[in-house]
Amino acid sequence: MRISAFIQSIVLAFALAGSASIATAQDFRVAGDPNYRPFGFTDENGNEVGYDMDFAAALGEKIGRKTAYEGMAFDGVVPALMSKRIDAITSLAVTNARKEQVLFSQPVLVQDIVAILPVGKPVPSLEELKALRIGVQVNSSAAAQVEALGMKAASYNSLPDELNDLVLGRLDAVVVESIGGAYTVAATFHDKLVVSSLKLSSEPRVISVAVHKDNGDLLAQIDQAITTMKTDGTMKAIATKWFGETNVVAE
Repeated sequence: MRISAFIQSIVLAFALAGSASIATAQDFRVAGDPNYRPFGFTDENGNEVGYDMDFAAALGEKIGRKTAYEGMAFDGVVPALMSKRIDAITSLAVTNARKEQVLFSQPVLVQDIVAILPVGKPVPSLEELKALRIGVQVNSSAAAQVEALGMKAASYNSLPDELNDLVLGRLDAVVVESIGGAYTVAATFHDKLVVSSLKLSSEPRVISVAVHKDNGDLLAQIDQAITTMKTDGTMKAIATKWFGETNVVAE
């Protein structure tokens, strides 16, 4: 499905509106992993781009605040939110452990936990996977699922690092969230790796916006904005731009 030039211009305008690097108290301060395609990455011109930037800028527009986006290592985003350095994490997988730390908005995206394998390797069963050398991104929902299933895994700070080790034969499989995994494999490792049919989650995992536990008023504004974005075409436009599909948008 093609996005109209009009909608593309809106998405670009939102992204530019959120590109300021110096945040003020009035800004909508958000953060995300800058090394996790297609949510956040640096393009060939040295600009931080991705779903997170466009979604955050559009969300800020809906709640009437200019978005100030900051890229930071994934394991630092929740601590930054809890210390109130930022106002929100715009894409965070919902887990029971995180519910104890933050407030979550209504569901924004849905995805599966999957295994990435070298091209030509047979797809293992869950039991067979336990005996393999597995890589996961630290503090990710994929890592939590691997732990819940009683599997051992090597932890990595970024998805590209673990996929590189998979290509080099240092790992047998990488367990990852399906959206980021599929995008990165298609963009960089399409001739070496494949997203297998093995799913480690019985139900799709939800990605939502997270805010501080004492920021219920902001959460209410965000929930209303998300509802509007789902009905006015904004979410579909951003999802199509970065994921090439809209079925990842939660209903």
